[in-house]
Amino acid sequence: MGRDLVAERIRLRLLVAQEHASLVSHQLARILRLEEVGAVHADQLADATLALEEAQHHMASLQARMGLRQRFLDGDLSPGEAEGEFELSEVSGQLRLQRLHFEHARTQVDRLQDLLEAGAVSQSQLRLAQLQLR
Repeated sequence: MGRDLVAERIRLRLLVAQEHASLVSHQLARILRLEEVGAVHADQLADATLALEEAQHHMASLQARMGLRQRFLDGDLSPGEAEGEFELSEVSGQLRLQRLHFEHARTQVDRLQDLLEAGAVSQSQLRLAQLQLR
């Protein structure tokens, strides 16, 4: 039996995704330490948390793809079934990420609204954040 170049490519992408997730996780840990002493703003923590969620989603997507590929090679799935399951998995993951992005943007708008009322930001900054919600 020959080499499975598709699986090798997925494994390499997964290794890169794991390294990226590890880096993002370390950055989040550093930001958490800085937040404890008041050296970073809550926005930075929210951004780092969102970045970790995105990295984890990417890893999970690649792991799902690898699992589906193996099930296909084992004869458990037809090509159409494998593709359908992969698409469903991807759409579910993307929906989850979009919800996280929306929650993050909503929090930004709420924070900017408070800052606007305190006179610390301009109306245009708030409007820009509101546009990201659409």
